[in-house]
Amino acid sequence: MTSHTSTTTKTPKPAPTDPAEIVEAVTALSAALTEIDGAHRRIRHRLAHDLGFSTSELTAIFLIGSTEECTPKALSAELDLSTGAITALVDRLDRAGHVERIAHPTDRRSQLLTLTFRGEEAFESIAGTYNAAIEDVVKTSPCVFDQGLIDCLLHAATAIDAAAARD
Repeated sequence: MTSHTSTTTKTPKPAPTDPAEIVEAVTALSAALTEIDGAHRRIRHRLAHDLGFSTSELTAIFLIGSTEECTPKALSAELDLSTGAITALVDRLDRAGHVERIAHPTDRRSQLLTLTFRGEEAFESIAGTYNAAIEDVVKTSPCVFDQGLIDCLLHAATAIDAAAARD
């Protein structure tokens, strides 16, 4: 008996045009994204607790570690914190040995924030825990190999960012 795998490609289902289908799709995608947002908040809270950070400090470590040139001003904008609050946060992370300030190479009024070895360890722990959760999804959900799903999620992120940027 011979077995073979089908290589038939699915044609993507067209976007809905019927108002009722649109409402149903918006409701379903919104609910799923709300669940993901809640899960992100919960994992950030748990990781912050495990690593001895506040959630703002954990987010700062992640942003500094994943941004090529992170300045206090950029960190302030991302975390929606005042300049004074960012200074205090960076001071705490600096004293704890996670972050250091270096002179900005082109703007003498600014600094770049970089992770120290200890900060890199925290960053790797954060990324490792998150990636382990995503690995479980990849191993158990064949839909993650559907480029349409990835495109849909990326489009949703872009649309949500655009809505956030509107005045």
